[in-house]
Amino acid sequence: MTCIKQATGNILISGSRDGSIKIWNNQTGECFKTIIAHTKTVNKIEMASNETFLSCSCDATIKIFDLNTFECIRTLIKHEDEVNDMDRICDNNIVSCSNDQTIMRWELNTGKCLKVIRAHSDLVLYIKVFTQKRLISGSLNEIKVWHSESGTCLQKLYGHSKWISGIIQLENEKVASFDEFGKIKIWNISNGGCLKVIQAHTSYIWYLAKLSNNKIISCSADKKIKLWDIETGNCLKTLEGHTNDVACLDFN
Repeated sequence: MTCIKQATGNILISGSRDGSIKIWNNQTGECFKTIIAHTKTVNKIEMASNETFLSCSCDATIKIFDLNTFECIRTLIKHEDEVNDMDRICDNNIVSCSNDQTIMRWELNTGKCLKVIRAHSDLVLYIKVFTQKRLISGSLNEIKVWHSESGTCLQKLYGHSKWISGIIQLENEKVASFDEFGKIKIWNISNGGCLKVIQAHTSYIWYLAKLSNNKIISCSADKKIKLWDIETGNCLKTLEGHTNDVACLDFN
């Protein structure tokens, strides 16, 4: 399994390296539907509405599925390489990013690609919608802030020397990025300034999640989970006990 998403009601949707998508009842644990969705790894599942969901894949496509029939409604084709990530701007618009170095904005009702942004000089690994007018993308060691309609680059955030593992949105114009060296960086995306650098772990940070009250929690290949205060950068708690990488966290 490579990704999982909670849908409406008791439905969980998971994607796999074999290109399949499985639909689960999260109360009974029953897998009641398997969809042969893609020819390569499913990288992300995203809800488009209460009645539809999306998948993006290493086969360079994005697909829209009906949540009632689980049939593919539409396939979005324009990326020339693996589609790594996607995020919803509004009910009918999403953005996606790819190894082809682009960000694309799509209209779901028609499947039309509304905008192509030549975003980075390397793989575009992450895309996040900060507001309807601003996007944040991550490449191997750089982060950029974009105007979603014009495709203009508003800010460049430099400072990571190695592979950026991901980006999460915080509050008050802040985002947090994390990397394979175990560092967390807190940024103000209005001016591109780095507010804080936290040497959080001794190895690759796999995942970072935002909690309430200016707290974030991280997990790492160093087998530890840590709770952090964003303002001070202090570690509030360390959870130990795993005998291998801690690779995922989720807080809803």
